[in-house]
Amino acid sequence: MKGITPAIRGTAVAVLLAVMAGCASLSSPPLDDRAIRLQAERTAEAAAALAAMERIDAVITIDSPLLGSAISDWLERVLPGELSAPARVHFHDQLIWFTAGEWNGEILLGFEDDAITWQADVRAPAGAVLEHGSGNRMAFDLAPLGILEAGARFSGAFEGVADRSLPLTAWPVMRAGALLVQPDNTRLALDLAFLAGVRRCEGAGAQEGLLLVYDFVDGNPTGVRRLDAGAAMAPPATRKGQQPWTGYFVDAGRECLVRVVREQPPRVVPATTGSVAFTDYEQAFGAATAGLVDPGHDDAPVSMVMARSALATALRTALVDQSIAVSLQPRGDGSSRFSAAMQAPSADELSCASSECTTQQQCTVSHENCPLLRDTRQCTVCSLRNPLNNRCLAEEQDTECLQARDRRNERMAQERQACIAVEEEARDACLVVRDQALLQCRTQRQQRLDQCQAAVERVAALRPSAPGGRVDMAIRPSGALDVRFSGFSVDASLQQLRMAVDVAGNLELAGEMAFTPSGDLAGALPCTARWKGDFTTFADLATWDGALVSPLEFEGGRLVARWSGLARPVPLSPSPIRALFRVQPGLLAGCQAGMNAAWVERALSGEQAGVFQGRHELVTQPLPTRVSLLPGWVTLMGETLVAEPVMGEASVRFDYVTGKD
Repeated sequence: MKGITPAIRGTAVAVLLAVMAGCASLSSPPLDDRAIRLQAERTAEAAAALAAMERIDAVITIDSPLLGSAISDWLERVLPGELSAPARVHFHDQLIWFTAGEWNGEILLGFEDDAITWQADVRAPAGAVLEHGSGNRMAFDLAPLGILEAGARFSGAFEGVADRSLPLTAWPVMRAGALLVQPDNTRLALDLAFLAGVRRCEGAGAQEGLLLVYDFVDGNPTGVRRLDAGAAMAPPATRKGQQPWTGYFVDAGRECLVRVVREQPPRVVPATTGSVAFTDYEQAFGAATAGLVDPGHDDAPVSMVMARSALATALRTALVDQSIAVSLQPRGDGSSRFSAAMQAPSADELSCASSECTTQQQCTVSHENCPLLRDTRQCTVCSLRNPLNNRCLAEEQDTECLQARDRRNERMAQERQACIAVEEEARDACLVVRDQALLQCRTQRQQRLDQCQAAVERVAALRPSAPGGRVDMAIRPSGALDVRFSGFSVDASLQQLRMAVDVAGNLELAGEMAFTPSGDLAGALPCTARWKGDFTTFADLATWDGALVSPLEFEGGRLVARWSGLARPVPLSPSPIRALFRVQPGLLAGCQAGMNAAWVERALSGEQAGVFQGRHELVTQPLPTRVSLLPGWVTLMGETLVAEPVMGEASVRFDYVTGKD
């Protein structure tokens, strides 16, 4: 029922109180012996329940006449037949008795996780059976949690705001309780636990096989089971003996409560029945609930005082594993601008060194293209053969063959000499060209050295305090920052909140840079007036996390934590200066003064000079983290009472009086 518009107005309480006068009796009739025995039993039972409680997290105080009115209204709807007299409820010390014509009996109050219930133990007419029906409960919101809001503002080259909220839910688990019944009011002391992220299901039920069972044995959590399709809703096998068991069956997909199954132990009347005086129990109850009960603050018909430690437990439970993740995109309305001053540079850092002139050109003659070729043909012929077998008997040299061979060999020798002459001529021409190139290189080198030295002398002539001008830069980021808020936790007294902030991302920074040299520097180095252009650099934010702690303050129904800012170094690679000169290397070379990008970086000064040099900071300013508490509510007799939380030093109080639109 969180977030609903309450049904009653400012006059609703007055109407309810008017009804009370007719339905609940403040002047109760005397008790008979049977009722006195019941009163003693209930006092002993309540004393035993109080003594067994490990702690008391909250106390609910209900105006007894108001509760009696609700019970009377229910009785008149469920009692059969027409009553000869209206139903009336009488509150005695630790005993609630009702009469309704010929009907009478005891009203037994019980606990559910989010409600007080009642049933009638009919004593007359004898043997009568009563169908209890519905409407016998008074529902409470014992975990009035709202939403968690967290975020951060980033400044620097990457500016923006990341914030988000998420609902907080926790289901209250009634571990134990004790009642104090008095004629004027009824008090309930509660020992609570909470299930994280669980709410009551709305709409269709869970699918078979998708239920998780959260077991509580004897009021203590014992674990979580998966309920297979068709399995019985039985206690866990680890339970010993007849320990009371409660099972919370949660839809695993929707994370909502489908049903609660309770196995109540049989009522056992303590052996000390009758030995505990009501006044003693009343004093014990008061001592146990000290700090959560203020007898002088019972003006509201219904109130609840919850220990801050219990609210902290509910909040810690709801915050378990909660995180808020935001991907922050760069803003589209412009860029971040930076400027730095240029100081008069020092000539001591300039160097006019120049490499020696060398040549790789080779001017040699290898004669590989002019081979010495020879005609080696054979000129021998047979002058006499044996007629019987055609064998040569005598040989002689062919004169014509010999003359042809000699003429060819002479021609090939002449061709080789001509080839060698061509190669030697090419070599001589190569040597001339090489010597000319070396001479030109040495001349130009000397000119560069002279020009560089002149530039160095002009720089050296500048006054040391002379301004060098300024440089301006605009950076437009692209990419995304992934921001995650997690690790939320509060201390037991709701005094502090812890939170972790994780930031990661890869950013590309496109920029424009322009130098505006002073008159002195422009005169010494005219090239500096041409130093301008576009560049691109990168910022790599490796995952970074920071744990924060802040005091909690209660403001307007919200717990608020305010944080200090965090500055994280973010290197830019390459630095914007180096990125500019890397894209346009001629900007530096044109100065002819032997300078480099590092020399320019060292000449910058001012608060923002580090950005130009590649040293940047991402400033993270967490926004106030807020945990809202919703108005608490109570439903009774078809009406809804609401109460704004009022935070005290040790508790938070809800006085359920009027509704609000």
